[in-house]
Amino acid sequence: MYALSAWWGFVSVSKKNRLESVVRKAKKYGFLPPSYDSLEDLSLMADEKLFFSVQYRPYHVLKQLLPPAKKL
Repeated sequence: MYALSAWWGFVSVSKKNRLESVVRKAKKYGFLPPSYDSLEDLSLMADEKLFFSVQYRPYHVLKQLLPPAKKL
């Protein structure tokens, strides 16, 4: 899980499928609970959590990299 969102977008589809098969086998043999999310879902959740943190915490170190918020 460490830095999954940093490298997940650069992995080919065939490599993603191989990684997902490891997760499926770990579920099958009881190393992971059946409710464990796929790596794709875990990556999306990590991205959303990071963006939410950057967007709504005024002193986040990455806040300065976002464009100013538009007023509706």
